[in-house]
This record gives sequence, structure tokens and C-alpha cells, in this order.
Amino acid sequence: MIEKPPLPRNGALADLQARFLKHVDKTSSPKGCWLWVSSTRGGGYGNISIRMPDGHMECLAHRIAYIWWIGPIPAGKEVCHRGFCNNPHCVNPDHLYADTHQQNMAVSIALGTFNFFLVRRGEQVHGSKLTDLQVRVIRALVRRGMMQKNVAKCFGLTHGAVWKIISRKTWKHVT
Repeated sequence: MIEKPPLPRNGALADLQARFLKHVDKTSSPKGCWLWVSSTRGGGYGNISIRMPDGHMECLAHRIAYIWWIGPIPAGKEVCHRGFCNNPHCVNPDHLYADTHQQNMAVSIALGTFNFFLVRRGEQVHGSKLTDLQVRVIRALVRRGMMQKNVAKCFGLTHGAVWKIISRKTWKHVT
């Protein structure tokens, strides 16, 4: 988590803020949003590359705006958009606040803006060891009487991982 604004290799913070603001449109939003008009990451959140002494650092634009104009992001918190704004492109510090991930998700669900289709699970998760088909096979093998520890060996898993799969603690979405 970034605690203070990163500074460029040569130059002042004001120069970096000026570069940042070149990527912001403060005029087109009726809600007063400052819209990030440069590159974005998943979900539409603004992305900015900041030159550091040891290379470049990719940062979320709304987090940088919060740090510069409000202050450090408190430990255990994330930068959220207020309900009236709720626009991932917005970097207006008046529209930003810090809260827990749980509260941020609760507000998003209550407002009806949470996109359940962006939630990755199972084999869609980067680095997943199993596919949905393998999970079905694991459950079928255990149902047919194969011992969980033997199933675990076959798939390169721990006994606990197999237990979580068959008890539906994990891979709940696979039927």
C-alpha cells in the first residue's frame, strides 16, 4: 500500500501533478467528476505509470489522487468512490474516501453497481491448479469410494484441499 506520493526521478511533485492533470477531464461530468481519460485497468479504473529511481511503478489514478489531495491511505483501507459518484474513472478527491473492502462491496451491492460477472472463480482465477472438470472428477471419485488421500495424490493436492472440494467449502460454483 502506498503511504506517500511517489516522486519522479528528476523534478518536483508539482510537475508530476501537472502531468497527472493532463489526463483528467474536469468539464464533461454533470456530477462534478474529474474523469480519467488515459489508460485504464480492469473495471475502468485509471492507471498511471510513475517513473521511479529503479524503474516504473503502475498506480491506480484514484489512489494517487487520494494520496495527493487528502493524505495517506489508512492501513487496512482502500480508496472508494462516494455513492453519488460511484464512477471508476473519477479522480476528484471530493468524491473519494477510505473504507474497508467489505464496506466498499456492501455499498456497491446496495447501490446495485456491483458487477457479479467480473468476479473470477475456479479455473478463471490466475494460477488455479484445477479445472471445473477436474473438480467434478474429484467429487465423483470420492463418491465412488476412493479415499480422499489417494485422490489428493492423483491430483497433486493436499488431503485438506480435497476435503474442501467435496464439502463445497471451495469450488462451490461447480455442480
